[in-house]
Amino acid sequence: MSNERDVSYISRKMRVLSLFAAFAIVFLHSGRIAGLEHQSAWCQQLVDICTQKMTCWAVPLFFCMAGYWFAVGRYDGYVPFLKKKFRSLVIPYFGFALIALVVSTPVVVAANIAAHRALLSNTVAASGEVWTTLNNIFAFTIVEPKQLGVLWFIRTLFFLFLLAPLYQIIVRKCPILFLAFFIIMEIFCPSCDIPHFPIWFGAALWLYLGMFFGAWGRGALLRRVGFPWPVAVVMSALAITTSFLHFPCCEFVTKLLFIAGIWCLYDAIEGHLPEKLPQFFYWSFWIYCTHNIFMTYVLSGLKFALGKSDIVIACLPFVSTSIVLSCCILMAFWMNRIYPRGFAVLCGGRA
Repeated sequence: MSNERDVSYISRKMRVLSLFAAFAIVFLHSGRIAGLEHQSAWCQQLVDICTQKMTCWAVPLFFCMAGYWFAVGRYDGYVPFLKKKFRSLVIPYFGFALIALVVSTPVVVAANIAAHRALLSNTVAASGEVWTTLNNIFAFTIVEPKQLGVLWFIRTLFFLFLLAPLYQIIVRKCPILFLAFFIIMEIFCPSCDIPHFPIWFGAALWLYLGMFFGAWGRGALLRRVGFPWPVAVVMSALAITTSFLHFPCCEFVTKLLFIAGIWCLYDAIEGHLPEKLPQFFYWSFWIYCTHNIFMTYVLSGLKFALGKSDIVIACLPFVSTSIVLSCCILMAFWMNRIYPRGFAVLCGGRA
């Protein structure tokens, strides 16, 4: 009974933190797309601190949680496991890529008409070659265009799960040595990626870190402790401090401290959460995959309407994040009501 309570507690905790992480990723991308090349130094630094340094923990947390559930899960075999991951990752990947294409193409074509360019200029079909067109749509071997900028996470996670048998052997035989190897690689080779097929090497570290905590005593290290809120404050303060340092290990330590901080913070806010979580708490994956479709156009519209002064650009990430999150959640409500089966497929069974 105690173990069931622990699993329920961790599941609820990760559900809430996933939503926080999805919000943080929307905020992160609002800063990257804001366009700071002509802004003053104070504006650039403020936007960078708020949208990049304060949100650096979000994507690593998603990989950690995926690794944890992989470690504690029970699977009938490698093939059934891959079928499940294909349904939860690959099908949504192609689905959201097509949605991004449908949303972005009319705007690009309209811009071409206004600029007296050929209709297909700057579209995925501009090259005229079948493979290049498919590659532009689904980003198999290229760095994604803006409308697909978030889907690298899904692709990378699936390819890491292809190595599931290797991870299982390592978790049993030499978990600490393997973890140390990944940490050293992440600290000293943080940009080690595969050419022409961008996969963030650090993703494997955070995935394995989640596995490590899940496999250690069946997740004993993550069970209910009841952290007081000052612990979260201290962890977050340390993370903010290390984010401004420039030693080789500081970036890794900053992300780890932020994750520890929000992990502790949940225990302080749990009593204020409703017993039954609202429906949108289950839509983190949807928010993650759809927000980039809206973000570019929301920011462009706000800059056109409000101007490009330093004050405006500094406030844009906060305003655009609110608008984009509202659009994503309203779209989810609408699709879940009109076409629940399609919504469930796009969410990979997470809705």
